[in-house]
Amino acid sequence: MVAHLAASEQDMEKSTKRNRFTVQSVVPAVIILLCSALMSATMLFGNLFVAQFATQPSNSSDTNATATNEANSGSEQPASPTVVKTPAKVDDSLIFEYTAVIPTDDIALSNNITLAATAINGKVIQAGATFSFNETVGDTESNSSYQVATVTDGAFKLYGRGGGVAQVATALYIAAISADLDIKERHPHSFFVDYAPVGFDAALSWKEKKSVMDLVIQNSTSYPVTIKAGLSGGKLSVGIIGQPLGDGITIATSSLILGYYDASGNQVEYNVNTNQPSGNITCVVESYRVCYRNRVEESKELLSRDTYTVSTGTTASSGTGAGQTTATGGQGATTGGADGELK
Repeated sequence: MVAHLAASEQDMEKSTKRNRFTVQSVVPAVIILLCSALMSATMLFGNLFVAQFATQPSNSSDTNATATNEANSGSEQPASPTVVKTPAKVDDSLIFEYTAVIPTDDIALSNNITLAATAINGKVIQAGATFSFNETVGDTESNSSYQVATVTDGAFKLYGRGGGVAQVATALYIAAISADLDIKERHPHSFFVDYAPVGFDAALSWKEKKSVMDLVIQNSTSYPVTIKAGLSGGKLSVGIIGQPLGDGITIATSSLILGYYDASGNQVEYNVNTNQPSGNITCVVESYRVCYRNRVEESKELLSRDTYTVSTGTTASSGTGAGQTTATGGQGATTGGADGELK
């Protein structure tokens, strides 16, 4: 019996050791599995949390944007950003050009005209600004670069330094009128000239180095204009470059001879062929700027009323017609009248 109990106790002790060994072996394995599971759960749910946290600002921004859009949909809108528009490019078109024929055999005359044309060529008249011919060209009578020119005007034959410069001023005057620029100062010659329609000549004069008679032009448009001038092949051309006139707009020069008058102021019938009646005969001329829209007269502006002395063998030609661009002439450029004017 005792032996049997002893054997039983030994068996129980062995079983306990085996169980203890089994428990001791299993517990670490379970702990390892639990740790592995916990790490996996941590990595899984931690990544989800991080991802959710990382996307949260974007959701907040979207919410703020939505709220902003809803706020902007109300009656009070934020000011729109200022848009700076590039101004339209100014068109460099030839608005009008006047051409006069110059005798090529007169070297002095050609020299003077070339110098004056070069002086004004390329000059820009800004919007609202004025241009003075005398200030730009200068006193030709005291400038040794200008030569003494000889011309014939009717029965008068005169000599003067700078002769022919008024032809440039005349061409510029007609071009400026036809380009719809304002004329602030202009003077007629004492006698008819043959290089421009009557009433559209421009005389110049200096006295004691001071400008007496000048041609002054104002650019009344909203764009700058440029003067183009030159002498080539016996032709003097002066034009205005800038923004074209409006669609369908043309400008014409027109002159009207009102009549001939004797020394007493009585109107007479003057015969240009017989130069009768003789004596001190004058001619009164009106000049106009006529604006047409689609060939229909829209306005007519009186530019001047001039009185010319009629000399033997001279005639006056009136200039009319829209877009007149050419005047042909012979010598005509220089002669002396009152106050030493240049022609």
